[in-house]
Amino acid sequence: SVILPDTLKHMDEECFRDCVMLKTVDINGELTTISRYCFYGCRNLTDIVFGDRIRKTLKFVGVKAFAKCYSLEVVDFSELSVLSQMGEKTFGECESLTTVKFPESLIKIPNRCFEECSNLSVLTLLSKEPTELGEFVFGDEVSAFIHLWVQDDILSDYISAYTPILDEEYGDGTTAAILGVIDDDKEIIQGVTYIKNEDGSWVLTDVSPDFSGDFKVPKTTVKIADE
Repeated sequence: SVILPDTLKHMDEECFRDCVMLKTVDINGELTTISRYCFYGCRNLTDIVFGDRIRKTLKFVGVKAFAKCYSLEVVDFSELSVLSQMGEKTFGECESLTTVKFPESLIKIPNRCFEECSNLSVLTLLSKEPTELGEFVFGDEVSAFIHLWVQDDILSDYISAYTPILDEEYGDGTTAAILGVIDDDKEIIQGVTYIKNEDGSWVLTDVSPDFSGDFKVPKTTVKIADE
């Protein structure tokens, strides 16, 4: 594990590249940029934690900054209040990645951001207007599990903005199939549906008939529903 100090203001390119033993990184300080290839190839990295100060300063995540982080499952950028730009293939080949949340401040999802992220299931966009899309943000094909969640009052704006792009790149009906409204009490991960209880625990309620392969039941799951 690595805990970066509050005094940190800069990290050079490729600074943790191929640190295969790195599992957790706690990023503090007043960084404005996570450099290109910064955590590239950290194949055992599972947790990224952002401290209070960096949440107010980080503006840019570089090209392939987290690419080939094969063990990374969840990334929450939602509290990075000034993050506006990311480099191409930010999460390329993150084969275990299931859940990503972007902040309201993000202007654009870069080209091939999620290329070869075959298990990507939930992408949440908090922007109050449609976040721009680069070219082929999901790579050559969309994950079979993907749901793109946005706020209810602007769902129609996202549909209008994304249909000409996603349907052209991935086929007619793609946008309508993957876009939906944020629901904090429901998750659909790798085709498996979970519903939240009042105490914050989760119940596994449904599995897609198209499901195949292996998956891990989250530790917060307290029940598997009938049938």
